[in-house]
Order: sequence, then structure tokens, then C-alpha cells
Amino acid sequence: PKSAIRLICPACQKELGPHIHRGVLDYEHGLGQASFRACLSCGLLAQDPPPTAQDLKRAYPADYRPHAGAGLMRRLSALSAARTARALAPWLTSKERPILELGCGPGQLLRELASRGFSRLEGIDQNPELADNFSGSTIRFEARDLEGWTGPRGFYAAILLVHALEHFREPEELLARCLDALCEGGVVLIAT
Repeated sequence: PKSAIRLICPACQKELGPHIHRGVLDYEHGLGQASFRACLSCGLLAQDPPPTAQDLKRAYPADYRPHAGAGLMRRLSALSAARTARALAPWLTSKERPILELGCGPGQLLRELASRGFSRLEGIDQNPELADNFSGSTIRFEARDLEGWTGPRGFYAAILLVHALEHFREPEELLARCLDALCEGGVVLIAT
């Protein structure tokens, strides 16, 4: 069946092209099948129709593996966080201005930034069980539904979306809210 929803690319704001993958089975979460369209301008892939809020809650249970990593997976995540911090550092112009990571998981990237001298760090994720990962640190953590997040207007020097933007039902709306929450000269940094 054709989608009744007109999908717009969150990266370049152009309309997404025709389906390029149909009936892709979800082996990880058992959510059935999905179809995908590609932006003809920038190549971004988007699920069509987009998953429902209920689908997303089922796909990311409390024990979602990137959040519950231990042993080797935790060490690999720490190495990945260090690499990501190095890549983002040139865009983070002040160590004293507030930085927010949306979809922060257990906070590996935020801890890495703290070890590099960044002092006003915040993380938001939907899983309240992640709060223990932040105890004893100066990183402020908030557990809440990310779909409805709205930040304080003109506040953040940087908002980080590292492997997070693709999990939002309305990424273009989220990006608009991020831009509203940036101070003058602030940046939204995205890695997927």
C-alpha cells in the first residue's frame, strides 16, 4: 500500500523519492516489515510509513543493548565515544557553555567530553534506569520522552544528536526545536 504521508527529508527539506526497499524484515525487535524511501537530493533513507510511537517504545525497551552494555561492549563504546569527542571538539567552541546530548544513553560521550574539560554538560534519554550512570558526575541527566522535548530558548552552545536523530518520528520538528534552543553562534551536531 502507498503511504498517505508526504515525507520531507530532515536533512535538506526536499521530498523523498519512491520506495527503494519494500518489506524489509525486522529481525532485531520483531516489529514486522518496513519499507524505505530515499531522498533524491541527499540520499537520506527514511522509513515509510514512519513507525508509530507505540512501535518505537517496543523497539527500545529498558534493556536496549547500547544502553545496557557491559564488558567488551562497554569498552568499545568508550573507544567510540573518545573518537566521536575528537571529531566534535573543533565545533565545540567553549568548554564553559552548556552542551546537551539528546538520546545520550549511559553517557559515554558526555563523560568523554567532561574528561576533556567541558564543564556544563547535560544529557536527556527516555530511560530513567540510566540515571545511575551519572551518579557521582557533574553531568546533569534527565529521563523524559524525547519526542516532545523543547529546550530553553537561546540557551545551548551545542546540541548533540549522536546516533539519535534516526530514532525520532518527526526529525524535522526536533531539528527546529533544537535550533530554537541554541544561543547565538550555537551548533547542532548530528552523527548517524
